[in-house]
Amino acid sequence: MARALPDTLPALTADADTLDRGRDLYNDNCGICHGFSALGGGVVPDLRYLDEQGHQAFPAIVAGLYADKGMPSFAGDLSLEQVKAIHKYLIKRTGDLRRELQSAP
Repeated sequence: MARALPDTLPALTADADTLDRGRDLYNDNCGICHGFSALGGGVVPDLRYLDEQGHQAFPAIVAGLYADKGMPSFAGDLSLEQVKAIHKYLIKRTGDLRRELQSAP
């Protein structure tokens, strides 16, 4: 059974430069596990499917909230501004996927 996209997304309040920076940061730091360009590979969570709780906790997750579950901590490696850019990029990629699924026959 296909996983459902979240019903709501945080507002995408980022300019093109922030989204480009978020994409590059994501691919450099997250893509190896979560799939480059936020195209999940199925082994670890596909971040386009983050629910509201995941979006709210995103900075804490990146800082090590789930270290006991195998998610490495990037505390000290990524600034809060960088984490926010990655998060905005993921919100964009979720919206992209939603549009793709809605336009599919």
